[in-house]
Amino acid sequence: EDYVRFTGTLTGSMSLSANPVGPASYWRVLVSGSTDLSVPSGATLTLAAGVVMKFELGAELNINSGATLNVNGTSGSHVIMTSSTDADVGNGNSTLRDDWNGLNFKAGSAGGTINFLDIWYAFDCIDFSNVSSNPTFNNLSLSYCTDGLRINSSTGMILSFSDLQINEGFANGIVLEGSGSMSTTFTETVPDGLKITDIPFNGADLANGIYISNTDATNSVSGFTITGAADAIQIDISGSNVIENNILRQARTFGINHTSNGNPNIRNNIIVNNAGGGISAGSGTNGNIIGNLVRQNSRSSGGGIFINDSSVVFENNLIVENRSTIDSASGGGSGIYVATGTSTATLINNTIANNTSIDTGGGEGAGVHVESDGGTITIRDNIIYGNIDASGSPENDIMDDARSGTISSNNNIIGAIQAAGNSFVANVSDLVGSNPEFVKGWYLNSPIDVGADSPAIDAGSTNASAVLPTPLNTSTTRTDGGLDGVGSDLALVNLGYHYVGGAVDANAINSSVTSDMTTPPTITSGNSVVIIITPLDLSSSIIGAGLEVHAEFGLNPGVPSTGMISTTGVSSTGTNPTMSLVRDLGDGSYEVTVNTTAGSTGSDTITVFVNGVTISTTIPVIWTL
Repeated sequence: EDYVRFTGTLTGSMSLSANPVGPASYWRVLVSGSTDLSVPSGATLTLAAGVVMKFELGAELNINSGATLNVNGTSGSHVIMTSSTDADVGNGNSTLRDDWNGLNFKAGSAGGTINFLDIWYAFDCIDFSNVSSNPTFNNLSLSYCTDGLRINSSTGMILSFSDLQINEGFANGIVLEGSGSMSTTFTETVPDGLKITDIPFNGADLANGIYISNTDATNSVSGFTITGAADAIQIDISGSNVIENNILRQARTFGINHTSNGNPNIRNNIIVNNAGGGISAGSGTNGNIIGNLVRQNSRSSGGGIFINDSSVVFENNLIVENRSTIDSASGGGSGIYVATGTSTATLINNTIANNTSIDTGGGEGAGVHVESDGGTITIRDNIIYGNIDASGSPENDIMDDARSGTISSNNNIIGAIQAAGNSFVANVSDLVGSNPEFVKGWYLNSPIDVGADSPAIDAGSTNASAVLPTPLNTSTTRTDGGLDGVGSDLALVNLGYHYVGGAVDANAINSSVTSDMTTPPTITSGNSVVIIITPLDLSSSIIGAGLEVHAEFGLNPGVPSTGMISTTGVSSTGTNPTMSLVRDLGDGSYEVTVNTTAGSTGSDTITVFVNGVTISTTIPVIWTL
């Protein structure tokens, strides 16, 4: 290897060029006693496009008070900072994590502009402490670090990030901490521009996507796609944090975990397929949960949303197909579980449907389960319907566990109420046992659709224009996008979740069905194939999350399907086709994973439906010994 070695404190401003002593050469930062590479006050370190810096074990780059760092990478020639033992730059070697100490912006540093910088294998990829001149970052990629970004403020600072990728963190993707006011802005300028991905190397890795513990800051976390962390977002401190417009998926625990006091605003997020629950609001949380899709999450109880000793307003959320996974009196509440304590919850215009409790003892409330001691639960203008037990039978859509709290209910559709052990009593204004007549997912059947009109139309307790914080006469429950309270839709609010627009039909020709293997997928026995379904509209645009997507497996005549199973509940048994819902990935794509057991040979076919419409021809899947 050819490189230039240097360390210590620069004597003034310096510019580094790519390939300093010939092709593929780099700058090597040494550790010399307690001295790291430091940029002093008044000096600027400038890194040209294509620069590679490799740091020895324990080395770091410090931007001291009054110093500036400018990184001039380009889309075709990034600047790279990595470990001195990284022989294959940029190809991901998990054994190199924490090899060097990272890039540190010290208190009072003058910031700079950082473009197209990739950092690998540091302890903290970048650490900020009370930066004075607010650096800006564009196209930053941080990989295999303990923490990707660690931002600490006791005096207040402003940081701006555009297009940030954090991969394979060991502890946290982003840490926001300290005691001072702080404003951190993240901006997405390209699709998937803000992304945190933590696919664990082993079961010991429990990295959070974003961890917030700053006592006074108002942090805005918006536009991220966070995949596979411990908690996608964990908030451990008070403050009025805004969590909005994110995709939070496949976390090993919660999508959002607000552990204690604070006033969060959690709105317009897509929270799907998290293994420990969609949202948890811990003791002292006083917040608003508005306009979210909470789908296909699971937890022992409260698979969709779990609150404990908190005061929370739930408005206009679509909470569907979540699961509670414990068969006991503490189970249930697969949509929303209000735990013990003096919780106060207000539920307005939510649709809580098709959630499943595995309870077999009779009625723990697959939709809503309430155990509040002394709190008041207000349930108004919701649709709570079609929630089932482990056998697929209707279960209590609302369960009151006979504690000292009270439930006030009016103008809801409630599918099933079982009397045994349930203290909940419906109001005369509630429509108990009425079918809301869902169509194309969870829209309401209206006069433009085939079949009976939904009884949820014009059945609310107030005018659509009066519902706060956002008047629902600007949104719709109808497939044609007709606004609530406008035209033929009368002034009273329609029950349940309101969409921002009408239903968009998938185009059978444009929509995509692909696999991660060959076409047709051929599986070696005992392995699996992942089939990705991406519904597109007539203009080939992605329709988005929240669609009702099914895969139907139908046996080829005379060909056995022995050994075929699926991780997403799709199976083929007997001679009849089996249709089952597939996994919503939150970004407009949907997934079916087909597994086979060892020692089997067979084949089957797959047909895909979106909102009841076939979007693909039959796809063969073959598995062999």
